[in-house]
Amino acid sequence: MPGDSECVICAGGGPSDVLVELDASDVTVPHEPASPDYACVVSRAHVVEPFELPGLARRRYLDEVLLTARALRDTTGATKINYEIHGNTIPHLHTHLYARFAGARPVITRGSLADAILAAHDAVSPASRVADVPALYDTMADWFDQQTDSSFYNAHYDRPAVLGVAGDVRGLRIADLGCGPGVYLADLRERGAEVIGVDGSAELLARARARVGADVELHHHDLEQPLHMFDDESLDGVVSALVYHYIHDRMGVLREIRRALRPEGWLVLSTSHPVADWLDAGGSYFAVEWTEGVFDRPGGGWKVPFWRMPLGVLVDEILSAGFVLERIVEPVPPADRESVDPRRYRRLTREPAFIVIRARKGG
Repeated sequence: MPGDSECVICAGGGPSDVLVELDASDVTVPHEPASPDYACVVSRAHVVEPFELPGLARRRYLDEVLLTARALRDTTGATKINYEIHGNTIPHLHTHLYARFAGARPVITRGSLADAILAAHDAVSPASRVADVPALYDTMADWFDQQTDSSFYNAHYDRPAVLGVAGDVRGLRIADLGCGPGVYLADLRERGAEVIGVDGSAELLARARARVGADVELHHHDLEQPLHMFDDESLDGVVSALVYHYIHDRMGVLREIRRALRPEGWLVLSTSHPVADWLDAGGSYFAVEWTEGVFDRPGGGWKVPFWRMPLGVLVDEILSAGFVLERIVEPVPPADRESVDPRRYRRLTREPAFIVIRARKGG
């Protein structure tokens, strides 16, 4: 495989100039100053096909191709963008984007195209550089509050599964770790539990407070740190919905949960399904890696980092922390939710998105 010095694109000796540098690629345009109908997105990895890139790298590159195409279309008023992907001339993946017009070819500047590409890139992830997940959730608190309350994946898929696995909670003292805007707190309290919420996002906790009122104990706390708000053997149960995959020190959190649980206390957690992550990201199913997902919304969205791991690693971590597995549930939406969103219902009855685990404190 040629090194950088042998690649005319990397060496700067090709027929194009670098217009914009993105995370995984460079956007180049021809030397001619007036060239609004063409751009090329050049991967910095020396590969021939997109499928040779690891999962996260492939996703980033293809995102940048689509965002550049969007900017080219919006800037030029193109009616169509043609794509050509090449890598066989030299081992270097590059995607050509050709704008097509219904009328006369417009006149634009390189600066306006560069600005549009950067704006499109930033609009997808206004906080994509934020490594601190709670801080990222602060930026999208209003949107996430609404999603948690009503989206199909949250309200009609994850929540029925988690609450069903938790079972009868009347009279139990239960902590919700990563409680977010407090939807699970409200549900568990309505079912007769005494609830305590913990979350690292101050903005989401403010929404939890508005949802559950002043009489529920809430803690603004980094889950990577010891759970000092709970005495030893002070909890009957812990619920943690779609949080585990954000935590770096998962063993530390599991040990803290076990410490705070009473004898025979239980943990119910949901997380991203390992098979779903693998199908989405590609690469090795057995990889344990810090990767990215995308929360889409009209007009933009957020790139959200998380840990993907195989099922064996997930289970081993829970067992190694001193828990006994009671249930592993690959949920499907309840049958009465099909009318809410038939398309998502059909998809989630064919392939899992989340997994729910119930474990009991071991001796």
